[in-house]
Amino acid sequence: PGRIRVLVKHPMLWGTFFWSAGHLMANGDLASVILFGSFLVYSIVDRVASYIKGDPNPVFVSYRSDIIAIVAGTVLYLIFALWIHGYLFGVTPFQAAS
Repeated sequence: PGRIRVLVKHPMLWGTFFWSAGHLMANGDLASVILFGSFLVYSIVDRVASYIKGDPNPVFVSYRSDIIAIVAGTVLYLIFALWIHGYLFGVTPFQAAS
């Protein structure tokens, strides 16, 4: 694992937390609150449970994993956010406010 994994311990839970929190801020209807709120609660509960359980700290190996994760994650995020999200869900995340 790289430095990111060592520092945050559970990157997927942080990703789920920020994804669901962002969608809750953007969508206030009941269905969205139930869906994204449940993911938000899941990420918080699972992170607290892993803290209580006492997960061992991963040992830092190299920055190679971090570089791959940052570059690949940024490219995939931009592709999805700028093009694919609009086709799949009919809403582009970065549309101008009117």
